[in-house]
Amino acid sequence: MQNNTNFAAMTTLISFEKYFQHLIYTIFLLSSLNGTAQSPKKYLKNGFYEQAYLESVKKQNKKVKIKKKFSVVIYESYEQIYKKNHAVIISSDSDWEKSFNAFIRVANFRLKMKHPGVLNKLKDIYDDKELIVLLAGKFNETNFQAINEAASHESIGKFDKAIELYQAIAKRTKQVKPISVLYDKLIIIDTEKKIIQANQKIGDQHISEARKLLDSGMKKDAEQAVIQIKKASLYRPLDAEEEELLVLANLIIGDAWMSEAEKLLQTRTKRNARMAYDLINKARTVRNLSVAEEQLLNSAHQLGMTRVLVKVNGKSSLHSAQYLSGILNKKKSSSWLTYYYERNNNSPIDFELIIEEKDLTVILGDIRKEVKQNSKTVEYWEEELDANGNKVKVKKSKVVVAMVAILSRTKTANIPWSITLKDLGDGQHVYSETKETIVEIIHQSASLVSGDVRALPENISTDINLDTHPFPSDKEMTKQVKDKYLKELNDLIVSKKDHLLNLNKVID
Repeated sequence: MQNNTNFAAMTTLISFEKYFQHLIYTIFLLSSLNGTAQSPKKYLKNGFYEQAYLESVKKQNKKVKIKKKFSVVIYESYEQIYKKNHAVIISSDSDWEKSFNAFIRVANFRLKMKHPGVLNKLKDIYDDKELIVLLAGKFNETNFQAINEAASHESIGKFDKAIELYQAIAKRTKQVKPISVLYDKLIIIDTEKKIIQANQKIGDQHISEARKLLDSGMKKDAEQAVIQIKKASLYRPLDAEEEELLVLANLIIGDAWMSEAEKLLQTRTKRNARMAYDLINKARTVRNLSVAEEQLLNSAHQLGMTRVLVKVNGKSSLHSAQYLSGILNKKKSSSWLTYYYERNNNSPIDFELIIEEKDLTVILGDIRKEVKQNSKTVEYWEEELDANGNKVKVKKSKVVVAMVAILSRTKTANIPWSITLKDLGDGQHVYSETKETIVEIIHQSASLVSGDVRALPENISTDINLDTHPFPSDKEMTKQVKDKYLKELNDLIVSKKDHLLNLNKVID
């Protein structure tokens, strides 16, 4: 009981000492930030050896001659740095990584010193033969432990864990290779061969699992088998027998897809015909199709297609049915839609798309005149006398007003049209809409009736003569409105694709 009490008291004392050291360090840092930076000597005196060393080295490196006030601090602080890291390296509590990092840290501190006169007096850790031997021992011991651990993982089939350890050994070896005095004393383990062997065994595991899955002959198991075989190929090449396993798995999957496709086609709906088409195409990606299966694919395509006969009505139709069906086929929203301009006995028509185009007109309107008051704030310069009696220009502003005549004229091209979608299965109209496509161009000109010319509006030209018709020609306007109409027609039909596809329709 007494021993436990003493231990608790000692622990409390140690914790208090650590807290006190941390507090002193924090106070020192705050004082450095709030006041002027500490000199290298003060850093050294207060036990901040690394900071003392770095500050002194920075100043000494700028000098050609050795400055004693810097060199003394450099020697003393470096000795403490060396001593501290040396203790870390040789400590039995320090693993390889911690020891190696301490070793490199000392080497890097020394290399910061550029002045040869000072550098040559700093102990080079690479010359510490006893330390090198001890460090090499830690390296070798760490690798031997990793090899034993990897063998243990391999014995229970955890080859991926073993590979991680082999890769860690390889990384350590690469780390120390540039340090010849250390590398020459190491026992180098060839991990590349071990990694290849482990990868081979991982691949074997995946192949073994694939074989078990394929024994069932089920599609879902065959799909998992394909995944396992592909995983195996990531670790090592497949041999001829394993490639045959992949072929077998794909045959099972392909046969299952074909079986599903045949069942779907029996329902005689367009939706299922399209799904069957996709399944047969999937089967084609994993194996060759027979002649009968190719014919089934063609049947699914024929049954799943929605065919629309385009008719154009109107006394002076702008486009032929052949032209419009070509436009719609070029920009159709689904590969399962085909537009025709005449009936085909081999391709039953599902819908009629009746398009009525009325006369295209191009009209130039009359000139309209409107007189109104317009005001505007304008800036100008005016000469004035300053306090010394000199003439100076002063920028000013004022509101100007005028009566303005606005002349406007419009040129318009338009096409009235409508569409009706008729289901030939039941003779019902599925959709109907009347539209009008318009292209309108307006020109305006302004002239001063009275008042300040500066009040004329800026957004209206003052030099256009509307009597000279500053508009596109009738031919140009006709082309513009036709192009716009064809786009609007196509956009409207695309927006109604669900009506056209009619997925649940039963095929006769």
